Formats: sequence, structure tokens, C-alpha cells
Amino acid sequence: MAETKLVETKPALPLYERDFHEWTEHMTTVLRKRDAGSLDWENLAEEIESLGGSDHRELRSRLTVLVAHLLKWQYQPQLRDQSTWRSTIQEQRRAVAILLEESPSLRPRLLELWATVYRGAAEDASDQMKTDKAFPKTCPYNPGQVLAHGFYPDGAT
Repeated sequence: MAETKLVETKPALPLYERDFHEWTEHMTTVLRKRDAGSLDWENLAEEIESLGGSDHRELRSRLTVLVAHLLKWQYQPQLRDQSTWRSTIQEQRRAVAILLEESPSLRPRLLELWATVYRGAAEDASDQMKTDKAFPKTCPYNPGQVLAHGFYPDGAT
């Protein structure tokens, strides 16, 4: 008599885990049909929460780059003409302005982020400048200055 082998079957993975892109298309269709019973509520909530967090992370990242370049601008004036600092400063200011325009609720978070942004910016600037120069303990610029299109430390333009 032939031996029968049992094949263990695994339960099918949910669409969210199997094919994220297809899941997003399906959820979009379900939402447009207003079919609340077919919504994947838990995963939708996580994805929406993640979207908001990504704007917050982008704001912090762009501000860190911006402040680091302002520090380099201020503390290495001899390198201004040969650097891309000005274009990076302008690019980051534009990107932050767009982000704050699209998500104005992030504006009050600027002050909450400021100490973290400055610590990261000072570390990055120090590493990039290859110096042990001690920057001030707190950011020498306020958010309004950093985001102002004409502001450069030491009044240089």
C-alpha cells in the first residue's frame, strides 16, 4: 500500500501582506464605493498614521540639512564661493515652505523639533567641516530666520 504524505497547507496571507500595491488599489476602490464593510480598517489606520509621520520626519530632515548648511556658511566663510551651500540652503527652504503649506499643522511643531534639529545639524556640520570646532550649545538662529529667504548668518548674501 502506498504511503500517503500529508501536505501541510499554510493559510493564505492577507492581501495587505501579499501585495501592498494591489491592496492600495483595492482599498481605493472600496473607499470610492463607500463600502465600509469591506475596508481593512486596521491597516488603513496604520498607513494613514504612517503618512503623517513621514511629513514630520521630512520636516526634521530638511531643517537639519538647512541649519547645517547655515552653520557651514557662517563658520567657513572662505569656502562660500566654491561651495553649493547657497543652492542647498535655497532648495531646503523651498521644500520646507511647500511642506508647511501642504501641512500647516506642522508649523507649531517647529519649536518642538528645534533642539533635535540643531543637535543633528551641528554634528553634521562638524563632520563635514572636519573640525572639532564647538558650535554654540543652542541654535544661534530661530526658525523664522532659518526659513527667511534672504537670511544668511553674519548678514552675508
